[in-house]
Amino acid sequence: MHFQFAQGKQYIRNFNDYGSPNVVASRIVGKWIMDNELTERLKPNHALNKDTIKFISDTNIKALVPIMYDEIAKSHEVFLTGYFTFNNKQYPFMLVDLDGNTQLVYFRERDGIAYGDTESFILFIAVSANKKKDILLTGGDFNNEAFSAWDRLK
Repeated sequence: MHFQFAQGKQYIRNFNDYGSPNVVASRIVGKWIMDNELTERLKPNHALNKDTIKFISDTNIKALVPIMYDEIAKSHEVFLTGYFTFNNKQYPFMLVDLDGNTQLVYFRERDGIAYGDTESFILFIAVSANKKKDILLTGGDFNNEAFSAWDRLK
């Protein structure tokens, strides 16, 4: 599914502002590993695995994907930018507000264009008193898709 850009909002929060009131932006940077037990509870018959996911903060995304960036920034509040790594592939991303949900929009190659396609997924973080025990929850594009759970590695 391709990310659809809504029209309307035209403001941008300071990039990578760790004082941001957005919980995900303030806690997502780091490496996470699949929590199979909790994921199985959320997604019955989930295949057990040791997948990892990593998020790195980087403000240079605006320069890297300027056309896509401008479309997103015109219609969504951008909370964080950086790189997202999954299955040994790294993608530039923007963390935005979409319909009241925190959504990670990432860019990938399409038809020979380095960042010609966008994908996205909803995500949340359950914050622990001990940051190492935070839980990351990642879903699909829509609010009716089951989530996967991740434990912080770093």
